[in-house]
Amino acid sequence: MKQVTWYSLIITFVICAALQTMVFMYARTSRSFLHFWIPFFVVCAILVSPLLNVFFYVFRTLWPFYSQQPQGFIAAFLSHLGGAGLMEELLKAVPILVGAWVGYKAKANPTQGRNPLLSWIEVRGPLDGAIMGVFAGGGFTLLETGIQYAPNLVETLYKETQNIGIGVAGAFLLLIPRALGAAVGHMAYAGIFGYFIGLAVLRPKSAAKLLAIGWLASATIHALWNSISEINPNLIHVVAAMAAVGLASVLLKAR
Repeated sequence: MKQVTWYSLIITFVICAALQTMVFMYARTSRSFLHFWIPFFVVCAILVSPLLNVFFYVFRTLWPFYSQQPQGFIAAFLSHLGGAGLMEELLKAVPILVGAWVGYKAKANPTQGRNPLLSWIEVRGPLDGAIMGVFAGGGFTLLETGIQYAPNLVETLYKETQNIGIGVAGAFLLLIPRALGAAVGHMAYAGIFGYFIGLAVLRPKSAAKLLAIGWLASATIHALWNSISEINPNLIHVVAAMAAVGLASVLLKAR
């Protein structure tokens, strides 16, 4: 299982890094490539820290609609809206929100000297926010797929078949499409929210409205992805297209 976990982490990381590099090259930002790995690793750190339990408590214990086995589309959508959408999009946005605060303070006091360390996490506008969101989504995908989904499937299939080969094969058949799907999944949702966070830096008077729109929009698409199969499994392709168009739109607009 340790070998499976390490292999799944390495393969997921390579796929996510390739997707993130393509987004970075398309965006043509003036910022160094290394800056955007900070939200990637910050999200990874949150996922393995006790802070994750706070998110679970707020969005799964306190969220009144959360259910592990919801029945029907409405129940599933409301459950995933809080337990997955709002929770996970806020978690991925933590380093971007911190960077936005740094960016806001820098713009509010342009005559003051900038801390070179803080400049590494500063969100200067929508393009920074969108790219940071894509990298944050990559960090989330890395741990969710590499540590949770792939190894868990190996254990499940092994218990059912007593054949470790079937378990490993099933895990990698799951791992690769999940990692590639991050481009229209976790990376896309976080990129959309990141765009609105960056926009809030430029328009502080409308910050609350912009943050609410970005958070709710990304969480809604995320919840639809998780629940739309209750209506028709084929509709998941429509949701994937929505996420892809949304991410491409915010990147193009920000650029």
